[in-house]
Amino acid sequence: MELQKRVLNAFPRSRQARQEQAYDYFLQGQISAARQEFEAVQDINPDDLTAHYYLSIIYARLGMPEQSRKEGAAYAQYREDLTVGSVAQGFGGPIRLWLNELSPYHVHENVIKPPKAINVGGYLP
Repeated sequence: MELQKRVLNAFPRSRQARQEQAYDYFLQGQISAARQEFEAVQDINPDDLTAHYYLSIIYARLGMPEQSRKEGAAYAQYREDLTVGSVAQGFGGPIRLWLNELSPYHVHENVIKPPKAINVGGYLP
């Protein structure tokens, strides 16, 4: 915490330093301090997803349901869509196998399957 405070004194507009400070306050249960730091993160970058996420939780804990819903909606609107890679699988032709690896849920269709047992002319002695 002391090092973070020194960094924030040297770089007061450091989004990452403020975010780490806010997260530490949140984990320690210092909800008001965490709120101030996450709000400072939003002053630096209004689109910060981590700030939206934690502020939705913090506002709910502080009995501020309207602000909590607003922050939760902003987080839900801008968070990363994990299905984007699977949507892209339909495009690309020969690059399809590579795109398959980008999808969080995928099947390896090119796995070598063992040959089926056949019995032609009886079993070998």
